[in-house]
Amino acid sequence: MRIGFDATSLTASGKGIARFQREFLRAAAEHGLVGRLDVFVPEQPDESALPQLAGWRYHRVRTRPMVVWEQVRLPALARRRGLDVVITASERAALWGPPEVVYIYEHPRHRARRSREVGTSVRQRLVDSTTLALFRLAMRHAAVVLAASESTARDLAPLAESRVVYSGVGEEFSPGSGPRTYLLHVASDDPRDNSEVVIDAYGAYGDDRPPLVVAGPLRKARPMLEARARSAGVWDEICWAGFQQEGLADLYRGAIAYIDPSLYEGFGLQAAEALACGTPVIASYRTSLPEVVGDAGILLDPHDLAGFADAMRRVVSDDAFAADLREKALVQAARFSWEHNARTLIEACSQAVKRS
Repeated sequence: MRIGFDATSLTASGKGIARFQREFLRAAAEHGLVGRLDVFVPEQPDESALPQLAGWRYHRVRTRPMVVWEQVRLPALARRRGLDVVITASERAALWGPPEVVYIYEHPRHRARRSREVGTSVRQRLVDSTTLALFRLAMRHAAVVLAASESTARDLAPLAESRVVYSGVGEEFSPGSGPRTYLLHVASDDPRDNSEVVIDAYGAYGDDRPPLVVAGPLRKARPMLEARARSAGVWDEICWAGFQQEGLADLYRGAIAYIDPSLYEGFGLQAAEALACGTPVIASYRTSLPEVVGDAGILLDPHDLAGFADAMRRVVSDDAFAADLREKALVQAARFSWEHNARTLIEACSQAVKRS
């Protein structure tokens, strides 16, 4: 069986889907899960994330516009290469070509709805509408649909039958032995991160609060968050750490708690990574986060500013409570394996070929 894998998000700065693509390749290579694999990568991929195996072939492809790559060039190239099946995490999976195993993190309606709420360009609204239309068709056309969480599977139920396959946690995420001295939040420009609640709750913490580290690839959202920090009187107590994948595990290891009031997570990957480092999680009870966090953290309404402030204070001040959460964090994180994820996706390829 000849398998294709769409890794066109795999750039050095990529997160989200790129993390899945990087870990799938690593797990498949390290555990010998597939002998022959055609991998489609961007013109300038993250070279360090491309295992060199005898039966693997990498194809650098032009991906812009992305919808043309997904709907035209990818299926045509897959046929030309004689592939039996393609694995993709695209919400706009091809409507023709070889059968596809589609791994879905989230229903795109959540992102589209939040974009409308905060205001977006006409172009972005057009992109969202196109994605939603293609998503409905892609889910019905896919040979096999896999969902990253029970929450996502429920969202997909009207469109397709799906099996839940959790994402994993990279091997680099493990407990450290150093002191835990700050609170941590990873932010981005996605408004669903709800980062303003972290800043406001930190401001409401009161005296003797530990520093807050805000990491992540912030660009457009940073001025708003900085202004909020100044207004709350906590500007001098926040470290804006930026984002480097290589240093993320160390950030988790040094944190007293990881704060994640997200409004939507198809799979709370950063919460899972924090747990694997033995770090308690204070998170929203929305969507997939209760599945990921389990009893290894505190779950709250994402808009409960006072609740987040109280939870921070408790984890910081109650040593016995924090130690219990750290033990539970490691047990919970052990549920999430990239080897299992990759193995299941590859096994699904046989099912997809039989159905075609």
